[in-house]
Amino acid sequence: MRQRDPIIPLDKSILGPLVRTKRLVHIADITAEEPYAGSALAKVGGMRTALAVPMLREDQLVGAIGIYNNEVRPFTVKQIELLTNFAAQAVIAIENARLLNELRQRTADLSESLEQQTATSEILDVISNSPTDSQPAFNAIVRSGLRLFPDAAIMIGLLDGDVIRAAAIADADPAGAEALRARMPIPLSREFITSTAILDRREVDLPDVRKAPAELAAGAKNFLASGYRAQTVVPMMRGEAAIGTVNVVRRRPDRCPISSGNCCAFLPIKR
Repeated sequence: MRQRDPIIPLDKSILGPLVRTKRLVHIADITAEEPYAGSALAKVGGMRTALAVPMLREDQLVGAIGIYNNEVRPFTVKQIELLTNFAAQAVIAIENARLLNELRQRTADLSESLEQQTATSEILDVISNSPTDSQPAFNAIVRSGLRLFPDAAIMIGLLDGDVIRAAAIADADPAGAEALRARMPIPLSREFITSTAILDRREVDLPDVRKAPAELAAGAKNFLASGYRAQTVVPMMRGEAAIGTVNVVRRRPDRCPISSGNCCAFLPIKR
């Protein structure tokens, strides 16, 4: 019966009046009452006496628990009380799961915010200690980015005339950092991924560079030679001009863990 008709219309089910009234339904013999008499529950399931109690959360119906007998044998007061307690416990379980999920999400959000604030604070501290030299700040930025994205490599690219040079690279694997550095500098051309982010002043997110658009073929080939597969590039903005990029690159094809430009949310630079 479940395979043939998995959804039971409420108007033909004992749940119908339960939904309308939010009260328990106790039917001594469903074969003697319409519209249940000809139901599959009676014919196929052999249901005769049925009991359904609502699951209520602050007067909101979230579900129901039903039991039945295969003979006409009404349930006792104690049995009804027991099923009602089961329904209340089920609601508590649902509510506890919801609250736990909300707590986990808030904890994750706070942890992420704290990590970004810590990274920003450390970078600002480096900037204040070396106001005339930007290299220490770039090094601090990529190191902080590596903590935020432990499975990725972080690179800062700076515009230098008609090319983009690697100002700083951080990778847990030194060989990976060198592989990325070997692909730089690159020309300021729309054939290259990082260059496009600067020219268009927008984020470029490629979950799998092997599937990059045809116009980025040259840049994709150059990038894939480093041994990485995915790249997210966010322009660093000074006013309305893009002066460089922050690149988050991954060895496996996937989307950036933090999308929509937030990959450089920890940067103390006006975007």
